[in-house]
Amino acid sequence: MKRKVLLVLFAAIMALSSAGALAGCGFQFVVDNSSESGSYSGSSQSGNQSISGLDGDSTGEDSTGGDGSGSDSSSGDSSGSDSTGGEDAPSEDIGVSMLTFTLNADGAGYSVSDCGTSATVVEIPATYEGLPVSSIGNSAFSECNSLESIEIPDNVTSIGNSAFEGCTSLAKIEISDSVTSIGYYAFRDCTGLTSITIGNNVTSIGDYAFDDCTGLTKIYYNAVEVADLNSSSNVFYNVGKIGNDIEVIFGNTVKYIPANLFRVDSYSPNITRVIISDGVISIGNCAFLNCNELTSIIIPNSVTSIGNYAFSGCSGLTNISIPNSVTSIGKEAFSGCDNLFQTENGVSYVDKWVIGFDSSLTSVTLRNDTIGIADSAFSSCHGLTGVTISDSVTSIGRYAFDNCTDLTSITIGNNVTSIGERAFYNCSGLTIYCRA
Repeated sequence: MKRKVLLVLFAAIMALSSAGALAGCGFQFVVDNSSESGSYSGSSQSGNQSISGLDGDSTGEDSTGGDGSGSDSSSGDSSGSDSTGGEDAPSEDIGVSMLTFTLNADGAGYSVSDCGTSATVVEIPATYEGLPVSSIGNSAFSECNSLESIEIPDNVTSIGNSAFEGCTSLAKIEISDSVTSIGYYAFRDCTGLTSITIGNNVTSIGDYAFDDCTGLTKIYYNAVEVADLNSSSNVFYNVGKIGNDIEVIFGNTVKYIPANLFRVDSYSPNITRVIISDGVISIGNCAFLNCNELTSIIIPNSVTSIGNYAFSGCSGLTNISIPNSVTSIGKEAFSGCDNLFQTENGVSYVDKWVIGFDSSLTSVTLRNDTIGIADSAFSSCHGLTGVTISDSVTSIGRYAFDNCTDLTSITIGNNVTSIGERAFYNCSGLTIYCRA
């Protein structure tokens, strides 16, 4: 290539010479084949000159494409000359022309209020007319059936009600860490959605936010602490309904898994695998209620509490390991998880925790490896008269022996560090013995 450039330059000089352009200059051209970088030298009436960079380095002119410091005879850039018509016009942000912006009431920023239904790829700009774009309004992208991709900037703090409802071509959504609230029906009927990422700072999720996202297979959940949901929130109602397995991954930023997050009473999300990263402290009440397709879950050592009915009805679970960090397990947290139960001498265990009993029990001595007694584990066991709690037990849950009306004697091991409220409520004839 270097030799070709030299020969072209040589021919050009010779042509100029024959035309008289160099007449009287006393110019001498020498090709140096030994130089790797390519050079030519010449002598003139004013002295010898040497020019290097024929291999297109940053200090020489480039006749084929140029760079930021040289001139460019074919295309140019913002710092060089352009023989085809001057500087290129700046490219328009993707999809911005399809968007409508509305000034917020406080005048401090804009909201995306509408989008043309033919939009396919949209990058919401961080600013509009010099002010931040801080929200996506109610129904802004509703029924944009052609929308395949959306990029949400870090300025946006809220996604409105029904904002993306009916965007059936949308394949994935990444909710940025700046977003704090997701409105109700926000992504309802996004049937093509296969993956969602929920950012760190989301604190509220509206009812039916992801309702009927039937193609969903991956949920990346990173919200540190979302407010508890109620029993009718149905945030993930009908997700994965077409038969796809769903994997839920809770990131290491998450502290609390909110109550009722994946609870759906009339239809269970098709969740088969849950990974909870180290950092989660609490699993809320009914968080996975009736997720009967769930077969695998990993609970890290950071978890200290598992709420009431947290995994109730998860009949597909066959194995679970409860770390020693857990100090409380709520009422019927594993009810209906028959494949997890280990029953010995009329007492039901999940891993090393007591979670239930046989109604025919009259006396109990717990296993030597028992760590804790779950909330209400022996509640209303009316025939029970005596209990011996092994030294391995550290926690006795709330209402653990509530209404055991015939219980007269209980011996508590020497390593118990916590006893929940009303643990022995309505045990009027009871005598408690504590080992030193």
